Amino acid sequence: MIDELINFYKTIPNLWELSKARIAKQWRWFALPAAVALVLLILLVIVTKAAGVTDITAARWYYRLTGLTTFIFFWTGVRHAYYYFKQDVVVMKMFKMSPYFHVALISVIYAVLMWVVNLIILLTTPVNIDSSVFGTILYSVMSLPLMFVVASILGLLAVLYRRTRILFYSLVILSFLLVPILYIPSHTGSVWTHLIMLNPVCYLVKGSAEANVIGLTSVSNIAYHLYECLLIAIGFVVIYALNRYVAYQKFEVTPHSDEFDDGNSKNKTVKAKVKNKKATTGEYSGNQESREEKVGQSQEVNTSTEDKSTSTQEADKTVREQTKLGVETSKYQ
Repeated sequence: MIDELINFYKTIPNLWELSKARIAKQWRWFALPAAVALVLLILLVIVTKAAGVTDITAARWYYRLTGLTTFIFFWTGVRHAYYYFKQDVVVMKMFKMSPYFHVALISVIYAVLMWVVNLIILLTTPVNIDSSVFGTILYSVMSLPLMFVVASILGLLAVLYRRTRILFYSLVILSFLLVPILYIPSHTGSVWTHLIMLNPVCYLVKGSAEANVIGLTSVSNIAYHLYECLLIAIGFVVIYALNRYVAYQKFEVTPHSDEFDDGNSKNKTVKAKVKNKKATTGEYSGNQESREEKVGQSQEVNTSTEDKSTSTQEADKTVREQTKLGVETSKYQ
């Protein structure tokens, strides 16, 4: 871990130059959501002034516009950050550099742009509407780690699976239905309000909108802040686990390779010894069988030799008896 931190600090200048060059080429990603938000703001100002709507009605529409702006900046930042993550993982691994630097830098840029646009919306709200610059800053800062976590998780999943884009758009649609943009709950204690508050994106959308319309009341829910921080912490744990999983599965990295190599070498040595022992035992048994066969053959040869010597002795004895009988017969004649 310490070696990785030291290597990260050493490669920061190179990462900074690479990120600056990439951001300069991708400036449209940053300009597009800001332009859309400003155009919607201009249209809202013109319509409210021309129609002469009441401050309460205007406040509801400013609430929706701030929430929609926050939603657009958040998911555009996530899409921009994770889109090149798969390529960065492969390239940065070759140079021992971190692919998360570019994700963090993009998250910072989108968080700053979100704060600037929401501040412009805050300045154009009617005088009777209470607003909070501190609340706008707080929710813009909180969008940074959440954007980083979501983009990093989607980027790691994109390394493993091909259809991550479907997951991304599904999350966008689902989160859009669970934020107070199209429908604003009239009662804060309703079941629907608590249900949509489980959505971490709702924390940013609802908080930013209330900061521009309600004021400091938007930052008074301490438990909701703790809930969002807990989700972000869990997200960092998921990133840590997925990062190791991607390294093992995608790049076939074996943990503790030295220990596994020693174990394999020991197993190979044991297997070789067993094999040699079996071969030696087989050779010994083969030699023993051949020796037994040779002993058996020699015994058979000795037996046949003894039989031959016995028959020869009997033949010699017969010849001697016949010779002796012939000599005696010649004497009598």
